[in-house]
Amino acid sequence: MSANWSRVRLGLQLVYFSVCLVLALIPAAIGMAVAEVDKKTVDTVVQVVILLAMVLGIIGPMLCLSVPSETQAVPFIVLSVMLALVVLAMNLLDEWILKQLIQQVDIVTFFTIVKYYLFLMFGMNVMSMAFFLLFCRQLGDYLNAEPEKKRATGLLQTGGFMLALMIGIIVYIASTGGGAGPVRGQPNDLAAVLSMILSGVMFAWLFWLISYGKLLIRLRTAIGNFRGATDTDYESGRLAD
Repeated sequence: MSANWSRVRLGLQLVYFSVCLVLALIPAAIGMAVAEVDKKTVDTVVQVVILLAMVLGIIGPMLCLSVPSETQAVPFIVLSVMLALVVLAMNLLDEWILKQLIQQVDIVTFFTIVKYYLFLMFGMNVMSMAFFLLFCRQLGDYLNAEPEKKRATGLLQTGGFMLALMIGIIVYIASTGGGAGPVRGQPNDLAAVLSMILSGVMFAWLFWLISYGKLLIRLRTAIGNFRGATDTDYESGRLAD
């Protein structure tokens, strides 16, 4: 197995670990809440886990940049990594940028800029994920791994649908004053139903992440099989790069 393919396999595994950390955070947070762990400790644990997931989620795709050009997957992973690095820079610099802004503009303009800044970060995160899934789909095509190719396509479609649904519901609820009816403060049955749907969609994202994790680990295995190496052979060192 070539060194390039070895790095791609490692990159996919690191992204998989990143997904596992995000999934593990949910029961961990619930468990700490039930155990009545103090808020400061919970916040620290959550921040550390999220930071670690972010680091793995960036290093992994960067390793995948080693993918051979004949796969025709290079443009997708390059765009994914570029967007992820821009988002990381915006995260690291946001406090400094906002401090500069608050001194230059009035409060209304400041919050308007913050809103668009966060929206831009969110949009680039989504695009980075979409390009990474396109990269996975192209890998599946090159490796003749039809199930993985179909899974990547399905994740793109379902992810896009759920995201559009979430945004639509949130925009509607916000535009009606948090669920107020025609007369402000009057209950709105439609808004209540939409809130329940939104909760269901948020729950569905967990299953989406699980499916995404399966895609990553199966693609990793497909690379080994395609190159004539099983996971056991590769990990035991019987196959040289």
